[in-house]
Amino acid sequence: MELNITLAQLRAATKDQILTKLNTWLSNRTKAQLIGLILTVADDIGDRVEIPEPTLSDHYPDGQIKSMFQVNRDVLGNRTGGRDITWTYYPTGEVDAITIEELDARGVVTAKRTIKHFKDGRQPITTEVL
Repeated sequence: MELNITLAQLRAATKDQILTKLNTWLSNRTKAQLIGLILTVADDIGDRVEIPEPTLSDHYPDGQIKSMFQVNRDVLGNRTGGRDITWTYYPTGEVDAITIEELDARGVVTAKRTIKHFKDGRQPITTEVL
């Protein structure tokens, strides 16, 4: 069930234009398709839709990942949160620690988790802050 409209077009459209497009699209669906759509939407997204933007990543000169940053936005393009992840490595190249920071709509850290890896084969340990 393809609507054939991009997110950018939806953001640029007026409410009446969106309703007209949806009404035309919905009128071509069967009752079973409409019920399935309503149940899927209600189950999958609830009241709020977040759309992750493409992840930005940075790498060390040797190619190992240094950091990743992702912003989530609502359907209107407003920032709703995000995530900042950084990696550190032992001099031998194995992962030392991965730090994951969850961000709110203003970019403020709301949770921080560090996953410490060990070179001796022990299981990683996760430490959570905030």
